Amino acid sequence: MGFPGGIMPLPKLSKTRYTNIRKDPQGRFWVDVTVRRKRTRVMCGELKTARDYLAKLQEEDRRAQLFPEEVLKKNSASLSLADLAEKFRDEQEQNIAEKSMLIYLNSDRHLQKYFGDQPIFSIEAHQCHAFRAERYSAGASVASVNRDLERLRLLLNLAERDRLISRSPLRGHKILITAPSRIRYLLGWEEEKLKAWCAEHDPELWRFILFAFLTGLRAREQWTLTWAQVKDDYLAVKRPKTSTRDHLPIRATVSRILDAQRGLHELWVFPNKSRRNHIDHDNLSTRRFKRAREGAGVKNLRWHDFRHTFCSRLISRGVDLYTVMALAGHSSMNTTRKYAHLAPDNLASSLDVLEPPTSPILETEPGNPQ
Repeated sequence: MGFPGGIMPLPKLSKTRYTNIRKDPQGRFWVDVTVRRKRTRVMCGELKTARDYLAKLQEEDRRAQLFPEEVLKKNSASLSLADLAEKFRDEQEQNIAEKSMLIYLNSDRHLQKYFGDQPIFSIEAHQCHAFRAERYSAGASVASVNRDLERLRLLLNLAERDRLISRSPLRGHKILITAPSRIRYLLGWEEEKLKAWCAEHDPELWRFILFAFLTGLRAREQWTLTWAQVKDDYLAVKRPKTSTRDHLPIRATVSRILDAQRGLHELWVFPNKSRRNHIDHDNLSTRRFKRAREGAGVKNLRWHDFRHTFCSRLISRGVDLYTVMALAGHSSMNTTRKYAHLAPDNLASSLDVLEPPTSPILETEPGNPQ
């Protein structure tokens, strides 16, 4: 019995797999298997062989629907996290930057050391929490532990995607460590020491530092600033973190810094020494800024702390939170509110507006009514 076009249609076997038998002009029979819109063609030769192969696929699908856990365990019985990590790297090698790949390899080593050759289907949530506790108690930083946990979550999600496990054990679990907020700002004596060191060794660096804590720009926003963004009385700031644009007023000191930078490059406000591109933040932080910190005796200071300095000084000098939020480009008031404790005097003095005018009733001593 023949079929129109030499194709024998079959009912849908699962949510993602379709199969059919096709006969080519040479009289050979093929089995087409379509999984997630990707078709694989298997040549079986004779019709009986094609039907047997098709029956095998049908049996696999029926068994997967009736006994999903059993089939999943069979598929991943000998597959460990290390095998899964290697599979993922092979898939994503072209799409992942070299630096990110090195971070993945480092996390994979930590996971391999803890989980070993344990099959992925047997990994449970409490083991992931135990891994987190062991890494943190061994002295690893919060950022390092969170990178390893993110890698673990990614690998388990990959296994779930490829139907190697029915559900990631981390799904629905908040496993990342929340680091305490760090607000470090430049103190007065630190500013004087940095200024003195830069005046003697690197005057240009002091201009960069001064620009940073007078504008509150993030490092990326400062170094990628172009002359097209510099207007007569404001900076048209692009905020990559929040995908917004803000207008930041230009005051006298910032204007003088911009005048000193004019003519160095036709595009970038802060070009590098070769004048071919803008300043590279990693290079400046690990070389020039590090030398300045060590020379001035200032410890535990990052470039981003100049942004904290900008916000903290505004608040400590009486500027309200909503204005600071707008100037800093914060997307949420919760971020700005972290600096509110720096101005307790301002908060207390704001209650003066509620003080009633002097009244004879309030001046009367208790027990002596008029």
